[in-house]
Amino acid sequence: MKFLYIEPDEDIRDIYAMKLEADFSAEIISASNEKEAHQLYQNEHGRPDLVVVLIDAGAASDYFQACYNFFNKNHKIPFFIIHDGESLSKLKGIESFATDHLGNRALKKPIQADIFRKTIMECLSSNNNNLNWIKNAEHGHSKVKINNFLKFNTLPCDAFIRLGDTKFVKLINADDMYTTEVIRKYMQKNVEHLYVHQEDYPALANIGIQTLISLYDRKTETTSLQQLNLEALENIHHAIHEIGLTKEAAELTKKTIISSAGLVKRVRSIADLLNKMKSSGSYIYDHSMKMTYICTAIAKHTEWGSDSTIFKLSLSCTMHDMTLENDDLARIEILTDPRLQKFEPALIEAFKNHPQDAAKLIKDSKEFPPDVDFIVAQHHERPDGSGFPRGLMKLRIAPLSCVFILAHEFVNRIEEMGGVYNQENRDRVYQALSQEMYTLGNFKKPFAGLRSAFNLAPKEDKADIEANKS
Repeated sequence: MKFLYIEPDEDIRDIYAMKLEADFSAEIISASNEKEAHQLYQNEHGRPDLVVVLIDAGAASDYFQACYNFFNKNHKIPFFIIHDGESLSKLKGIESFATDHLGNRALKKPIQADIFRKTIMECLSSNNNNLNWIKNAEHGHSKVKINNFLKFNTLPCDAFIRLGDTKFVKLINADDMYTTEVIRKYMQKNVEHLYVHQEDYPALANIGIQTLISLYDRKTETTSLQQLNLEALENIHHAIHEIGLTKEAAELTKKTIISSAGLVKRVRSIADLLNKMKSSGSYIYDHSMKMTYICTAIAKHTEWGSDSTIFKLSLSCTMHDMTLENDDLARIEILTDPRLQKFEPALIEAFKNHPQDAAKLIKDSKEFPPDVDFIVAQHHERPDGSGFPRGLMKLRIAPLSCVFILAHEFVNRIEEMGGVYNQENRDRVYQALSQEMYTLGNFKKPFAGLRSAFNLAPKEDKADIEANKS
């Protein structure tokens, strides 16, 4: 792999060149300016896979446009621009940058290491959909949370510990017996991940998923099931991002849903269940689990309380954010949220598309029932039409989607109040929702279900009750 890297400052150029070499095992052709880059290309260096430019958008040389036209427009080589935060519109001749090539990306300095690697991977993938040929940020390895290895005593593949940017040392041999003490020793040293070869990850993921599936047949305690459900969500999430929604991952998803719905049916108080739920440390997993509990509780108090409908709602809760990886991004609900602008363009685009992406994931799976993709595709719509991606209003949003959206809003507003599901917080959120459009159109019946599920009432209703008592 070959990168053409343009940066006038020699010290910065050396740092980024080292980073690119370490992360991608690429040959780096460094140039101090665009004209030099053009000359290097012509002097038999060969076609690069990517042109990386670190530039001050407001102070680009006149030769930048010629360089961009030569590589990007004429030779269809993707550009990765690292800029100083000024608008790229100041760079003449690249007004159509976003559409000139599917791989074109721009990031603002400073850049987090994981975003840097991920964005370059996106640039490269546009030229070749099969990324197995790319020796990526983990040098051909996939990272796995270290506590996952506590479930096994043998592995179908070698496992490595990472000692540096490029150094991996084998910790466990394939098929060898090992004890959990080996794993715990490194956990005590704050090692968070072990690594396996990328080609071995599907086999390891499959064993992990099958282990969790078998655990569902043996776990009975509420607290144990909650932790098992959260652990299952994490495994499903990683499997989807690494190898797609496999048949095994779909089976684990079903087991998780059945377990979560069963918990809600057994407990006396849904609020107690939510308050006793231990955090997994991930917003996406915790949020999905709480959503499952609340959607199930609402559905039980409506005409949509059948097992098949509750399964569809729970599946929607489990899958709706599974294509996202960033917890802070998953917390955002509307496109006008100012927090969204803190993210890089590629992540913003992923957020905008995630309802449809998750819906397609479900629709393409033969393991799941129909209609669930509609719920997921609409989960960011809002009754007043302020949602996305279609801006649907209260009468055009499907009734089951309304159940989901109402639960989504209820969870998020409670979280903003500290995440405690006491009566005071629940009533405050209920009253706020009742003053908006969540009591109208197709939201009317779900709203009544929410009220019954949590024994909710606006303050004035409670005042009337107390007055009648006296």
